[in-house]
Amino acid sequence: MITVSDKNEARHPLFRDYFLQRIGDGKTKQQALLCVMRQLVKIIYSMMKNKSEWVMPEHIQKLTLTKDGKVLDRTNN
Repeated sequence: MITVSDKNEARHPLFRDYFLQRIGDGKTKQQALLCVMRQLVKIIYSMMKNKSEWVMPEHIQKLTLTKDGKVLDRTNN
């Protein structure tokens, strides 16, 4: 589930990584956020078209975010 944060914290590592990747490509924050929204729409459309549930990729399931937005690998614990 994706939730909105009042504190500008990332709630989902997949979208956080994609956002940071777009920022690294030279996009502004607003442009990067639009890219994330477009990615989310693609996922939702695919789910509706295929009548399936979204399954989080395995490499994302192994990650978790700290309060300051840093990614920790849960497989090392």
